[in-house]
Amino acid sequence: MKYLNKNEKFFALLFLSPLAFVAEFSSNQAISYIKEDLHKITSLDSECVGFYFGKSDDAKTYYSFELREIHNTKCGGDPDTAPLINSVIVSNTKKISVFNLLCNAYVDINDYSWDMECPKRKYCIYPGESNNPLHTSATVFQDLSTICPLKDEKGNDLIESYIE
Repeated sequence: MKYLNKNEKFFALLFLSPLAFVAEFSSNQAISYIKEDLHKITSLDSECVGFYFGKSDDAKTYYSFELREIHNTKCGGDPDTAPLINSVIVSNTKKISVFNLLCNAYVDINDYSWDMECPKRKYCIYPGESNNPLHTSATVFQDLSTICPLKDEKGNDLIESYIE
């Protein structure tokens, strides 16, 4: 078995140390993923889009951002405003989800367009907090094959389920 000498250890450490940091997912990486597919969200150049950090989970498996227009001499527009372009979530697997306001849901960036058909969702309806039968609560699933639990987290019985 061959052991590395002092110089070999130094060079091995020098060349391998950057690789140790590649695995951590950062907000800068998330922004770079968005910039690769920015043309799917807006026609603006990336220099005219501001990336405002929203939130992340503790494990840093995703980051959310608000994308806003940058208004200046180069990009045009009123410099006192920064209109919202869209809200975006980026996962550490490079999956980008874009919020569709009309659908009230995040959709994959490859399926996103402002005039897209909204994806179907499954609704599981349970009684609400009051005795009023018109008050209900819903659990919503994007996976249409999901079976509605017979009881919700508060023990209320399933009233009905439907796909919309």
